Amino acid sequence: MTDHVEIERTFTTDPRRLFRAWTDPVELAAWFAPTGWTVPAETVTIDPRPGGVWRLTMAEDGGAGRVPVDAQLTEVVPGERFVGKESMDGPDGATEITLDVTFGADPSGAKLVLRQGPFPTEELLAQTAAGWGSSFEKLDTLVNPGER
Repeated sequence: MTDHVEIERTFTTDPRRLFRAWTDPVELAAWFAPTGWTVPAETVTIDPRPGGVWRLTMAEDGGAGRVPVDAQLTEVVPGERFVGKESMDGPDGATEITLDVTFGADPSGAKLVLRQGPFPTEELLAQTAAGWGSSFEKLDTLVNPGER
């Protein structure tokens, strides 16, 4: 089993629109987090440039669970790619997790390629992969509101 989440998905929108959904604080809060969780807009800080941040907190619906995401951006190409690094605690101490997202043209719209990891446990890897799938359903609705 790989220690990275790897997802390719096509959205019926253009790459720049998809990129905006990842880098605009209001839009990111509208779709990020799996079903059963939300991102309060006031927790989102995005400075989309190398050296900037991509920061938010996921909050469990009706519960006390909160999961902060705090990434330092290392590469940003508007409309095409961004890469961020965050530290995550694991059984053997802190692990640096890299999130690498690319946006490209596809005959059907925009192709998103996400690679994230390495994860400190297989359980966290599986949870993350499932969370992205659920989040991408919300993202699809945001970027294609008339198609649902």
